[in-house]
Amino acid sequence: MKTNRQELEAEILAVENEEILVASNDGTFGAEECRRVTGSGDPQFGTYKIFECIGSGKRKVTGRDPDDAPGRQRRFRDALGRRRRHLSELHKRLRQLQE
Repeated sequence: MKTNRQELEAEILAVENEEILVASNDGTFGAEECRRVTGSGDPQFGTYKIFECIGSGKRKVTGRDPDDAPGRQRRFRDALGRRRRHLSELHKRLRQLQE
C-alpha cells in the first residue's frame, strides 16, 4: 500500500509530465486563406497546435509549422498557469510532509 508521500510523489510526477495546449490557429482562418498559404483548401491541413510540458517547459508542435501557417495564433495560458500553481502546491505539501 502506498503512503501519503508516495501518492503525492506519484501525483507530482504525473502533473510534471502533462502536456497542456498553449496555442493554436484552429478556427482562425477559412478555406480560401488556407489555399493561399498552403496550396490546400482543407483547413485541417493548415492547423497547428502547440503543447507545453508543465514540468520541463518543453514545447511540442503538432500539425503545420506555426511560422508557415494561415490564420492567427490563439494562446491558452490560463490552463498552463493553473496547472503550474497546482504543481507548486503539491511540492509545498511534499515539503511539509518531509518536515
